[in-house]
Amino acid sequence: MKWFITVLAPVAVAMILCATPAMGDVPRYYIEKDVGLYGNLDQDDVGPGGNVMCGPTAAINSFVYLENKYADVYDRHLVPDTEIPPDGVRDYDELVNAALTIAAANYMNTTSPGGTWDDMFIYGKWRYIEDQIPGVTFYSAQMLGMWAWPGPPGNPRPPTQIPPIPKPIWVTDNMYPTWQFIFQELAHCEDVEILMSWEGGGHFLTLTGFDFTDADGDGVMDPEENAVMMYIDPCDGLAHASGIWNVLAGSDYEIMTDYETGAIITMAVSESIPEPATIALIACSIMGLVGAMRRRLR
Repeated sequence: MKWFITVLAPVAVAMILCATPAMGDVPRYYIEKDVGLYGNLDQDDVGPGGNVMCGPTAAINSFVYLENKYADVYDRHLVPDTEIPPDGVRDYDELVNAALTIAAANYMNTTSPGGTWDDMFIYGKWRYIEDQIPGVTFYSAQMLGMWAWPGPPGNPRPPTQIPPIPKPIWVTDNMYPTWQFIFQELAHCEDVEILMSWEGGGHFLTLTGFDFTDADGDGVMDPEENAVMMYIDPCDGLAHASGIWNVLAGSDYEIMTDYETGAIITMAVSESIPEPATIALIACSIMGLVGAMRRRLR
């Protein structure tokens, strides 16, 4: 069993995807994928500016997942086998080379000390995938910022740091990413990355799991409900977990995390083959397990 979803009471598949509890039920929204399907690239190994390479690194670690999960579709198109002749082994230096490629100006245009803009991450990853293997991937994204934001008055973004395409129809901007979106995309066997932002910093992660028991049934991750996100951290290429919870921000809820003081999730993006949700769930999950033990990765 690669990974599984559990709820505290057996409910319909659509109910889990919509995150809508049945009357009287206390649902647990839980999916934990096999971290062995993901890459283990450490951003510090990606060129001399490795300290700003979390975006490209998170993308490459997610590409390994897509290649492992959907080998018949992606094969080695996303992290190319550069050995001559190809040896069929995904070597660590091939992860590094792929990260350097996607960090380049024609994709994410990751710079030091600037790092990677949220919309350039989305654009660069989309452009790279479509250049390598066009027309087989489904995309979706939510972001707090504005697509192609020109920058503040007097300090505009360089044109090379602005996506050269109009906002795709699958990107929703000017909104806080929701936990429902994150859980749903993970449950659909999609590859999911997030951007966390805080005063003076930010960091990309590759998500591998999610766990939230909605004890009071209000659809809000209250701090005392101890929700958790699981991920591969580009800082070391290893699996970890951090607490997450909702805070009311105006008329919406933002997702905060204890990964860093004051950090909120400001972007979430997913990619996968366009597979019907019910087929994906049957393929990658076991439904209705009660009180299953969850492995915490710290």
